[in-house]
Amino acid sequence: MPTMHFTPLWRPQKVSWVYPTTSDKSVLENIRSKNSRKFLGTIPKFLQLNNFEINSGACTFKEYKEFLELYNERTAARGFDPIAKTEWFGAKKREGKKVEKIFIRHNNQLIGGKIITIIGGEVRSSYKASQQLPMFQKLHNASLGLILDYLMLDHYTKRKPTLLTAGTSRNLFGVFNTIGYLIFKLRMGYQPQVINPKTIFEQTTKDPHKDIWLAFLCDSATINRPLTLYYSGELDQIPQLAELQKLISFTSISSLV
Repeated sequence: MPTMHFTPLWRPQKVSWVYPTTSDKSVLENIRSKNSRKFLGTIPKFLQLNNFEINSGACTFKEYKEFLELYNERTAARGFDPIAKTEWFGAKKREGKKVEKIFIRHNNQLIGGKIITIIGGEVRSSYKASQQLPMFQKLHNASLGLILDYLMLDHYTKRKPTLLTAGTSRNLFGVFNTIGYLIFKLRMGYQPQVINPKTIFEQTTKDPHKDIWLAFLCDSATINRPLTLYYSGELDQIPQLAELQKLISFTSISSLV
């Protein structure tokens, strides 16, 4: 199988999505989508009109298991292997972390949720799952996932955390995560960073054999280095190319040869 080379750069296998808590802008102002900002500006009315109920705060083990049912359902529907496990909850408690939740219910049924861990001033979104509802098909850049991320950011930025992340993702977009996922993270105002000292870096990878894929690369195999987005393939294969170009600059991997 052909091998892709990144030398002299390095590809971290995972990146964290860190929110800039020192920004002078509000969470709504930081969202880089006019349609998303317009939709979120109507959130209280939208939730009320559609009989959505928001539950947030400390998460019990019973509530976590309820979330896992939705998470496993959505993971299976997308053809992915589940990462969240039942024993995760107890492990985080033993580590001294608080486990909190943001749940969205409709007619008493859980349709969307985020599981969040807190230790000291660090807030991390660990897991998220949400149903795809027909009502969002007519709305541009709107979804339960958008609502969940907005509610999390709006709530936890007010606590002035030292670190606020939307978790980590595998750093091959268009392969392990969709390019739409990458666009969503950037649209929300998250910044890709490598903050985990256990991160694995590599200078080669097996060719994914995709029409288009992207990855963040850095100049050394160390954390907290600036990241630059590179792509391999044909750009016209990106359905949201114009928006991605507005959100971030990127360079062809072929320029490294």
